[in-house]
Amino acid sequence: MAELDSRRAEALSDSAKVIQRQIRRHMARKKYNTMRKSSIHVQSMWRGKLACKLLEKMRKATAATKIQKYSRGYLAKIAYEKLKFAAIVLQTASRTIAARNDFIYRRQRRAAIMIQCCWRRHRDYAYFKQLKKTSKVLQCRLKGKFASSKAQRKFYKKLKGKEGSGRPISDLTPPPRSLASSVGAGNLDREPPTRSPRLIRGWGHQSVTPTPPPRSPMSSVGTGELDGGVEVAN
Repeated sequence: MAELDSRRAEALSDSAKVIQRQIRRHMARKKYNTMRKSSIHVQSMWRGKLACKLLEKMRKATAATKIQKYSRGYLAKIAYEKLKFAAIVLQTASRTIAARNDFIYRRQRRAAIMIQCCWRRHRDYAYFKQLKKTSKVLQCRLKGKFASSKAQRKFYKKLKGKEGSGRPISDLTPPPRSLASSVGAGNLDREPPTRSPRLIRGWGHQSVTPTPPPRSPMSSVGTGELDGGVEVAN
């Protein structure tokens, strides 16, 4: 009996150990699962908070970057507008100065051309008048010389005819000299009366046959101002 009781007690103890082991395992597993879930929940909560903080930080950084971008763009736009306005002012001033200088140059050039035209016209007209007067004087002298020589030939022919006919020579009188022949051949060596150099501006001493002044390619005197050429005295 005692052996059976001992075996029974041993079997009961073994069964109790198995039951205890299973219960302890179940309780430990349950506790582990509970702790695991709790830790996962806590971790998820902390990770969520960290993610929220990171998201908030990223949002703030993005907002700050955007604010900086717009503020820098606004400042750059203001600086560009100021620079553009200054450049436009400088360009306007430089173009105004250039246009004014060009206008002054054109006006001075036009005035200089007008003065040159008036001076060349006066110079050429004075030369033309001097040349016309000189040509008239020369024509008068040549005509006087030709007329006097012609009258003298006629007189000597008439004298020879009268000598052959026996008429006294005292009856023959030389023909009167005309106004055209009043200038003798000896007077041809003298210079013709010319206008005083003081009466002609810009002219020096004038000879009998004045040399023409150098004409520029832009001379303003045309052929119409010469009255159709040099007039021939009758």
